Amino acid sequence: MKRINVVLVSMIVVIVLSTGCNGSSSESSSNSANSGKVKKGPAITMTLKSDGKKAEIVLYGEGAATLNWGDGSPVESVEFDRISKTFSHTYSDVKEYTVEITGKNIMRLECERLNLTSLDVSNCPTLTKLSCHNNQLTSLDVSNNPALTSLHTNQNKLTSLDVSKNPALEELLCANNQLTSLDVSKNPVLKDLGCPANQLTSLDVSKNPALIELYCQGNQLTSLDVSKNPALKRLNCQINKISSLDLSKNAIVEQLFCSWNKMTSIDLSQNPELTLVYFAENELTNVVLGDNPKLISVWFHNNQLSAQALNALLEMLHANAITGKKVTVYKNPGADACNKSIGTKKGWIVEQTL
Repeated sequence: MKRINVVLVSMIVVIVLSTGCNGSSSESSSNSANSGKVKKGPAITMTLKSDGKKAEIVLYGEGAATLNWGDGSPVESVEFDRISKTFSHTYSDVKEYTVEITGKNIMRLECERLNLTSLDVSNCPTLTKLSCHNNQLTSLDVSNNPALTSLHTNQNKLTSLDVSKNPALEELLCANNQLTSLDVSKNPVLKDLGCPANQLTSLDVSKNPALIELYCQGNQLTSLDVSKNPALKRLNCQINKISSLDLSKNAIVEQLFCSWNKMTSIDLSQNPELTLVYFAENELTNVVLGDNPKLISVWFHNNQLSAQALNALLEMLHANAITGKKVTVYKNPGADACNKSIGTKKGWIVEQTL
């Protein structure tokens, strides 16, 4: 009886310790910080539609990995040695193929421009970087990839994207999809968020204090709160329906692209690091600048600024010796009557007309 018990205990230990991207057990150890549940089979599976052109997949990790192109060609293998491996293949027929990748410690996958219709990475919890942009994906499950720090899904057909199980995520690029909502409240270390050209009506970044770059242009946003993003340096919220924007808590912001919105006033007096300011095509009647000594390009054309408001704007521009300083004021009610020389005397090119 004692011998049987010893054997049973040994078997349990083996099962618990057998983990990895394509582990041999049904799930990994619950104490493992970098891995989620794994099942038998390939670490990664994808379905692609061959177009007769060369297909490339880039992998990086530790240990060994194999790639099966799914057309009967020899299975390719690699032993990672601190460098990534690019696999290239040209299919003889134009049709759909299933590609399978095995490996216990795959950390990076690049599978771009492959006409992918499906991608399964749920059996690869060690994945830290995934780039699958320019495909035909309608869904993507990254809930079993807790170590993920970088995710690129631009130019697909995603209608939803759940990143709530990716607390280590630092970079999320999901432009040109069909997203109607995006929840990044569970991504506290997110630094770069790019979600332009979707169908977002709201975007909450209040739980992302580390955010440095935010690109959300080309959506349907009516408001945007960046007061909880003190690290923000670049903001692009063009082509939305935003009526107001408070930038008083963004002391180190450098570039603002906020044209084609519905703002009626803007205060930039608390943003001394600004270099580029684009607020064209809004409904501005009032602009406030402060100590903005690094400004070089300022766009306020196609607004509702009077001659008095434009003169005040030109008065607030700095006189520092920076080459190429330009401010656009054309197509405002007061453009023709404003005193252009207020700006030109300080070295600014003042575009009063097109």
